[in-house]
Amino acid sequence: MTRKKSPAKLKSLDKKQSGIEEIMKSLKGVGDEVKKIVELTSEEKQLVAKLFSTLKHAPQQMFSIPVSTSELPFRAVAFTKAHIDSAGQLILTSQNGNLSVMDLSETKNRDLMMTVVGYIVPKFKDFASQLAEEKLQKPPKVQEIPPPEPVPPSPVKEEVPVELPEADVPSVKEEEPVEVPSSEVESVPEDVPVLSADEKAKIEEITTETLNDLETLGNEVFNQSPVSVYFDDWLVHLRQVILWFESNDAITVDEAFTDECEQIFRDIEEELANRLLKEAELEASSKTLSEKKNILGKMDDEYVAQSKYLQVRGKSAMDFLIRNVQRLEEELEKINQIKTRNPLKRIAKKQKQYTVTQKLKAAKKRLAVAMQNSEGEQERIRDEYQKKKQTTIKNVQSLEKEIATKRTDNSVKERKAATKALTNAVKSLIQRNSEPEISA
Repeated sequence: MTRKKSPAKLKSLDKKQSGIEEIMKSLKGVGDEVKKIVELTSEEKQLVAKLFSTLKHAPQQMFSIPVSTSELPFRAVAFTKAHIDSAGQLILTSQNGNLSVMDLSETKNRDLMMTVVGYIVPKFKDFASQLAEEKLQKPPKVQEIPPPEPVPPSPVKEEVPVELPEADVPSVKEEEPVEVPSSEVESVPEDVPVLSADEKAKIEEITTETLNDLETLGNEVFNQSPVSVYFDDWLVHLRQVILWFESNDAITVDEAFTDECEQIFRDIEEELANRLLKEAELEASSKTLSEKKNILGKMDDEYVAQSKYLQVRGKSAMDFLIRNVQRLEEELEKINQIKTRNPLKRIAKKQKQYTVTQKLKAAKKRLAVAMQNSEGEQERIRDEYQKKKQTTIKNVQSLEKEIATKRTDNSVKERKAATKALTNAVKSLIQRNSEPEISA
C-alpha cells in the first residue's frame, strides 16, 4: 500500500523547487550581463584603437592646441600646461617645470581619455574649419597673357631664270616636304598666373621672416635643467612658426609640404620622448648617487667606530698583560734580593727563580703576540675599509659623470636637423609656387 506524503512535506518540496528555479534564473541573468560586458569591452578597445590611429594622421599643427588644466579630473592645480601628441599621450607641465606623461590608451586612464577627447575634438574641428575658410578666401590670381603677334615672313627675292643649253642642265630631283613633329612645336602658355610686385614682396618678406625664425630656433642650446621643459617649449614655438607661415594669405600650401612637415614633427617629437626617458633615468641615477654618498659617509663612521673599539679592547688586554709582566718582574727582583746560607733555602730560592723566570718569559711572549695581533687586526680592518671606500668612490664618480652627461643638451644636432629640413621644405614650397604650370 502506497503511503501518501503529508501536505507539509509537499509544501517544503515546492519551496525547494522554486528556490532552485530562481537560482538558475539569476545565474542565467549574470551570464547574460557578463556576455554584454565582454562585448562592450571589445567594442571599446576597437574604438580606442581607431581613435589613436586617426590621431597619427592628424596635421601636426593641431597638436599645438593646449588642453585646459581645469578640465582635468585630478590635481588640476598642480599643472600649468597640458597638450596631447600624435601618439595619444597627455603631456603635463607642472608649476616647477617638471613633465609628466600619461598614456591615454591604457585602460586605467579611460576616464581621463574621455575628458581630454571631449575637450579637444571640438577644438580640432574649429581649427580645421578655420584653415579651410582661410584657404577658400584666397583664390589664385590669374592674369591672361595675350598670344604673341605673328612675325611676318621676310621677303624673298625672285630669281631671274637663266636659259642654259639643254646639255648643260642637270636633272634636279624634286625635294619632298619635311614634316616637323608636333612635339617639337613649342606650345604657348595660356592662363599663366602672374604675381604682382606687391605680392612677390609680401611672399619674400614672409619667407625671410620664417627662415630667420627657423635659423634662430636651430641655433638654440639649453644650458639649464631639465632640458625636456625647454625642449617642449621650443617644439611649441617651432610649430607656431610653421603655422604662422601656412596661415598667411599670400602662401599656398600643398599636400607635399604638409606631409613633409608632419614627418619632421613626428621625428622631433620622438626625440623629445627619448629625452623624457633619459631624464627619468637621470632621476634614478641621482637617487642612486645620493644613496652611494650616504653609504660612503656611513662607511667612514663605521670605520672610525670599529677602530676605536679595537683600540679600547686592545688597550685593556695590553694593560692586563703589561701589569702581569711588571708583577712577575717585581717578584723575580724580590727573589734575587733574598740572601741565605742555608742549602735548602738556597735550593728553594733557585727553584722559585726558575719558576718565576719561566712565567715572566711566557707573559712577555703573550704580550708580544697580543701586540702583533692587535696591529694585524687594525691593518686588516683598514685594508677592507680602503678597498670598500675606493670601490664606492669609483661608483660615485661614474654616476656623477653619467649624470653630468645626461644633464647636458644633446638634442642640438637633431633639433638643428629638424629646422634645416623645415627650411628646405619652405624653400621648396616657394619654388613650386613660383614655377607656373605650362600646359602642353
